Amino acid sequence: MTNSSLPGAARRMRVPTSTSAAVGWATTAFLFLAATGLFFPHPALAEEPPASPELAEAQALVDRVVDRYEGARSYRIEFTQESYWALADTSHFAEGVLFLERPDRISVSYDDGGRIVVDGDTMRVFVAMTNQFFLTTIESADVMLDPAVLLREFHPDRLAPFADDDDRTAGTRTVSMRPSMSFTEPARLLATIDLRSHSIVNIVAFSTAGDRTAYRMHACHFDVPTPDGAFVLPKPEGAELITDSPFGAQ
Repeated sequence: MTNSSLPGAARRMRVPTSTSAAVGWATTAFLFLAATGLFFPHPALAEEPPASPELAEAQALVDRVVDRYEGARSYRIEFTQESYWALADTSHFAEGVLFLERPDRISVSYDDGGRIVVDGDTMRVFVAMTNQFFLTTIESADVMLDPAVLLREFHPDRLAPFADDDDRTAGTRTVSMRPSMSFTEPARLLATIDLRSHSIVNIVAFSTAGDRTAYRMHACHFDVPTPDGAFVLPKPEGAELITDSPFGAQ
């Protein structure tokens, strides 16, 4: 969630001025998913933080959000994404739509034609910016595109469970979260939750390298029919086919 190489419309960006930055712009969507915690193998669990009243309140709120998403057989999320990549001092803006159909089908479509489709143990990614098409076999549980799955990998910050600017009078709460596992990214999440619907309205991810991405959910519809072809992604004509996964998936 924090690298500008994710498929999406680049509306305002500065051209990288170094070789390393240029390489970063060509970073594959797979490396993006790995670097930001949207795809990672599961390491050992970190020690559970001690309980406190505020920590327990934040965890209970997160649990209700997870239950809301997991209780839906499908949902559709319309979002705006704003990413900042620190190495290149570059920003990236995109709009997209995410469809999820349980148990293991996810489709993300961006407004520049880029797409991510997960169907069981197969992930297909088309990066419109570089005209590359990636095909690999994965463990679907390792793809953090479902908000419920993502939140299960984090816990409210032990020292400050709620963000400094949290304002419960606005009808939302912003929970500050850290990874529940060692050596994973994002290093921190800020999840703003609507207290009435128990859905996420905004989420910001921060990496240890200084990258960050903010997702604003404009609409979330639960238990909706998914359109025909939502989970089909053939390789576009002329796109470069890449089948080697950087994670060694077979």
